Amino acid sequence: MKVGRNSTTEKSVVYVFSIQMMKLFNATGIRWQWFQTKSGTIVATGILIICSVLLYLYRTYHRDLYGLFEFGIAVVSGWAALGEFFTQGLSAWLVVISSLYFMIRGLDNFFIGMEEKRKRQTSR
Repeated sequence: MKVGRNSTTEKSVVYVFSIQMMKLFNATGIRWQWFQTKSGTIVATGILIICSVLLYLYRTYHRDLYGLFEFGIAVVSGWAALGEFFTQGLSAWLVVISSLYFMIRGLDNFFIGMEEKRKRQTSR
């Protein structure tokens, strides 16, 4: 099976995700094309900021689970970039290096969270 950009698996995942997102947007009355406008980009950026604050709050209380989530996202990102590693040049290298960094951050958050949880349990 071919892995990387335009592989059957990747196309299937992207297709299913796109269909589900379009269903969500259509159910809420939001048009996908609207996000390609300047107003849509501003709103999408605001949504990203809100998501980052919510994820930060989640990380504050559940650092171990957040670390696993962060690690998983980094693995998926790195896997996708490895398909383009030798053909796309610098951009693919940056994604792979960034993925490695986030894998380390994810593991760091996981182990710090586990240590904090252990300390809370032993102090009771």
